Amino acid sequence: MSDAQFNAYAAALLVGGLFMIAAVLPWGKLEKSTKVASALIGAAMAGYGGYLLFIFESGDVRVFWYALIVPVLVLVQVVKGWRNKDAQPAAEATAAE
Repeated sequence: MSDAQFNAYAAALLVGGLFMIAAVLPWGKLEKSTKVASALIGAAMAGYGGYLLFIFESGDVRVFWYALIVPVLVLVQVVKGWRNKDAQPAAEATAAE
């Protein structure tokens, strides 16, 4: 793995983990169990990415490219939560009539 690939992987882990932690905030509109899982996995990803970028010097690195899919899945859940939130007031207004 080249240095550029290594840095890209580590940065993607760090950014993806931070995004997953941010998705736990109230604007994320995720279920409680999803928030807990997102926070734990996000902290692990961000921690490992930060370790690789700032502390790791040399040796073997295990690359889990599929781990970068998890933040995309969380983003899909956040967007679904926003859409459901936006649809609820319209449905409530229709039901009230």
